[in-house]
Amino acid sequence: MSRQLALTARWLSLEEAGRRSGQHVGHLRRRAANWLAEGKSRIVEGSGTRWRYEVREDADPAFGRGAAHEYRTRPLTAVPATPTRAPSSRNGLKH
Repeated sequence: MSRQLALTARWLSLEEAGRRSGQHVGHLRRRAANWLAEGKSRIVEGSGTRWRYEVREDADPAFGRGAAHEYRTRPLTAVPATPTRAPSSRNGLKH
C-alpha cells in the first residue's frame, strides 16, 4: 500500500507550482481554470472567505519532483564572459 501512495500525485498550491516550474502565478491561475474541467486542479477555501486553486503535481511535467528551479546549479541567464568565435574562423577553415 505504501508503494501506491508514493505513486499518487500531490496537490500543490500555485505558489509551489510556480517555484517548481519557474512560471508566474498569474499564468498558472489562468491554466488552472482550464484544468478544472479535466480534474487537474481544484478550488479550495483559503484564509477567511477567499478561495484559491490547487493543481495536481502531474498536471504539467514542469511541476515534477525532479530538480526544482531554485536548486539548479547554473542560472538560466548565464552568458559566457568571452564571446564565441564564428565557425568560419575556427581552425583556419573558410567557407
